[in-house]
Amino acid sequence: PPPLMLMAEEGDGAARREGRTLLHADAEDFVLAYFGYLYPRKGVETLLEALRLVGQQRSHVRLVMIGGSLNDPNRPHYRDELTQRAADLGVAGAVTWTGYYPTDSNIASLYLRAADCCVLPFDQGVYLNNSSFAAAMAHGLPTVTTPGDPLEPPFRAGENVLFCKPKDPASLAHAIESLIASAELRERLHAGALAFAAEWFSWDRVLDRTIATFR
Repeated sequence: PPPLMLMAEEGDGAARREGRTLLHADAEDFVLAYFGYLYPRKGVETLLEALRLVGQQRSHVRLVMIGGSLNDPNRPHYRDELTQRAADLGVAGAVTWTGYYPTDSNIASLYLRAADCCVLPFDQGVYLNNSSFAAAMAHGLPTVTTPGDPLEPPFRAGENVLFCKPKDPASLAHAIESLIASAELRERLHAGALAFAAEWFSWDRVLDRTIATFR
């Protein structure tokens, strides 16, 4: 499905500026975005560890965690576990937790517009039906994620997505570093993301495929 969210139009960079103002992000800050509900298996612990590794070399890396928590009866205080983990790793000051946001507003889209890349290090890999990935592609964000098993053909490493190993903070940190260091890589993945979204996550294409299925 296409991302079910109110999209903030780019507006020649206006949405990016508004989003970064909401995040109190400085011009030199490199903003990583995680988008989606928080629950185990989403790889957030790996992301926090990777942020610590990246922060050892770079002082202007920020992470915005966009989304609320899903209730997990086995880990009812999971969000508190994550914030404590961020504190233990010494990265709490670099992380913004947005919590739940109104679904009838464009605030989540503004946060995504503010980001320089999206990071989705799922424990079990990414698939076409992942709504968080769809939202990242729709916003043209260079995205780091983990490969699904099997890897579906539309995912092309280095062209429309950047892969890291699941549950491997060092691998994720290396991928993030690659994006920070290379404007050319970011631009290539940006173009690839928009093409991916146009082919797989646009309403026109989804309607065409739905009609074709019933026929």
